[in-house]
Amino acid sequence: MPIKISKPGYDVKTAAAKNLIFDSTANHLKTRTSGIITRTVSAYTIDTGTVYHNLGYVPLGMAFFNQSSGGETFICFNMQTPSRAGTEINVILSVNTTQINFKCQNYSDLNRTVYIYYELFYEGM
Repeated sequence: MPIKISKPGYDVKTAAAKNLIFDSTANHLKTRTSGIITRTVSAYTIDTGTVYHNLGYVPLGMAFFNQSSGGETFICFNMQTPSRAGTEINVILSVNTTQINFKCQNYSDLNRTVYIYYELFYEGM
């Protein structure tokens, strides 16, 4: 049975889609798998990591990362362009039919530990 929530002033039984706050029949991102990896990146170097998923299709993926627990958190999606170029740490996420690849680049003169939380969704690219 579908679940719907309408905006105030609209009858949930007759409201148009634009007047619904939530509609369970709509396609929402659903997490297929997720995990956490930690990478230590030496000063002025690039470190890579791979996680195998073997889904057989290219899923939509995203990752949240920071360089210290409790520090600023940034987001990246499966793409080949830097997510925050020009700062101390950058993470590039790429996803194919069998694996997730993480490329962590350290632009600083200090070794950095990067914490990456990733999610892959049922929805494909």
